[in-house]
Amino acid sequence: MICDPREHLTSGQYFNPACFAPPTPGKSGTLIWPYIHGPANINNDMALFKTIKFGETMRAQFRLEAYNFLNHPNKAFSVQNNSDIKLSFADSNNQLSQTNTNATTNGKPAFSVGYRQLQLAVKFYF
Repeated sequence: MICDPREHLTSGQYFNPACFAPPTPGKSGTLIWPYIHGPANINNDMALFKTIKFGETMRAQFRLEAYNFLNHPNKAFSVQNNSDIKLSFADSNNQLSQTNTNATTNGKPAFSVGYRQLQLAVKFYF
């Protein structure tokens, strides 16, 4: 690392890929990495149910369960192996480069994941 990847970030960026470079030949690189946090994960689940009695011992329960019911998208790295978090230091001639040559690694997640799921169930107790 040639600088702190948590500093000088633009909007939506989680790390600065310009802070990474290969070590000079014959030397070891930096061994202590700072903590770099990723995107937050927000998930809201909800369940509703209603029980109806039939006689003394029988009853039916109707359930509706919603997972991520607010349908909040979550940013994510490395979705479908798109290499948006992989650094590459080889140029087009396969020679060592001092800067990252992977254009998809810009410190911003490329995808949003998460969708609403609904589940309906009926349970009968006897």
